[in-house]
Amino acid sequence: NREPVRPKVEKKEETISLGKKIENILNNGNKEKKEFILRGWDKLASINDPKKQAIAALLSKGSLKAMSDSEMLLVYDYKGFAATMNKPANKEIVKSILNAKSDLIIDYVAIDKETWDYVFGEFRKQYSSGIKKPVLGNINISIQEIKPVSVEKEKSIVDEAIDIFGSENVELKES
Repeated sequence: NREPVRPKVEKKEETISLGKKIENILNNGNKEKKEFILRGWDKLASINDPKKQAIAALLSKGSLKAMSDSEMLLVYDYKGFAATMNKPANKEIVKSILNAKSDLIIDYVAIDKETWDYVFGEFRKQYSSGIKKPVLGNINISIQEIKPVSVEKEKSIVDEAIDIFGSENVELKES
């Protein structure tokens, strides 16, 4: 007795490219909300809840570059940090931290500094040429690609991780 073969049902979800999300945040900036969030930024590193502590510390290492009414744009020195912050479980932790007292954000995008420099350069170029709502949605951005790093760069990443999480929480493994 064999089970009947069932056709696979594909869920079609509308996805927005990372470039489009960044475009939306930059074109709909809310400076007051950004400044409000930044006023509490230095308190992130002192969160004591063990379930939130590591992500709060990593959040505090990011640079809040832009804010719309409901979304943030965070920039990190390393792609790995940005990729970590973009994981759905970590996004939920960030939202629980920032929305603890009132609903401040619905979502955020985290990218690395190199990507930010390129994307913001494109944004500025369009804006200064007279385009009041620059278009970035067609830019292919992937924060999941992590390139091999040099030994010196690897050491600086390890040092940064120790600064953020503490030496007792950082374990090095050969790969």
